[in-house]
Amino acid sequence: MEKNKLENSNQIISNEKHLIYTDEFKDFIKENPGVIKSVHLALKGKDINLNFKEINGVKITKIELSTIPVYKIEKNNQAFFVKINHLPNQALGEKGFDEFKSTEQAKELIKDLPWVDVAEYQLGYKDDKYAYYVSKWNEILSSFRLDEHLDELKKICH
Repeated sequence: MEKNKLENSNQIISNEKHLIYTDEFKDFIKENPGVIKSVHLALKGKDINLNFKEINGVKITKIELSTIPVYKIEKNNQAFFVKINHLPNQALGEKGFDEFKSTEQAKELIKDLPWVDVAEYQLGYKDDKYAYYVSKWNEILSSFRLDEHLDELKKICH
């Protein structure tokens, strides 16, 4: 297992799992023990399609952005965007851990463009079954459907 302390994040990599998180998110987890377990319990199994659930003071709301499960997680006046990929059922590629790294790189590349905002990434995780990407919640996310803009994005990228 490889552990690295980066400038603003921590990275743990093994053959089976990849985890990266910000110091800020680490502090949030320390201040709110049990929040990850509560989210995991609420979202495991058949409950993955829930629309709203509250467990141990954690509010979990499903957001209809795409076919990939996306949630707004709220605890103690803080809110996060959480995307979950079930890797055996979805195409492999940049998921969770890789999204965190890509967002980190994008933020650096476009830092001089004041009209562009980058998600405030908090955690990325990937194993052979699941990938999680967590960023701070942004209300713009709740009204944006990526699948409705794919044709436009394809034109720009090609």
